[in-house]
Amino acid sequence: MLKRDLYYGAILSDLVNQKYVPALIDKNDSRGLYEVIVNNDNQYRRIFTKYRAKIDPPSKNQNRKRWTFSFTPSEVEELKTLKNDGELWLAFTCSNPDPFSLDVIWGHISKILKCVDLQENLRGQPYIRITHKKGAHSFKLYGNKGKDNEIKIPNNSTPFNTYSTFAPIKSQ
Repeated sequence: MLKRDLYYGAILSDLVNQKYVPALIDKNDSRGLYEVIVNNDNQYRRIFTKYRAKIDPPSKNQNRKRWTFSFTPSEVEELKTLKNDGELWLAFTCSNPDPFSLDVIWGHISKILKCVDLQENLRGQPYIRITHKKGAHSFKLYGNKGKDNEIKIPNNSTPFNTYSTFAPIKSQ
């Protein structure tokens, strides 16, 4: 089994536990692309996935975990195309010190674009940084648009949450 299969497996486990039936469309070493039919409306949702096998080195705050996800030029082009092709979600699998504990953060493309600029030449390479402070009830997410465009993401939500278009879930 490859390391990436563990991280993609966490995403698939979350989907299956919510009674979704995912189908793999495309996969490479840094991300996978899945398609899911959501039971309540029979509409396809595409899921662009990425994972981080390591937590970023600690900065000033030792009680905070941080993961940074960069987007390659080919991923940026793919995201631009996919966002115009229908319902697109991004799923970020974040490692933890305990190898049996992973965090999966779900985000609808409309929310992701509030903090990530896909025009690489305007604000540098597109990236997303996810942080979680010990004991906090939410994740924080910001990207190359700066911390002024930070999004708070509640803990323990589910994929395709109808109440919030940005929802993380905790893998067991």
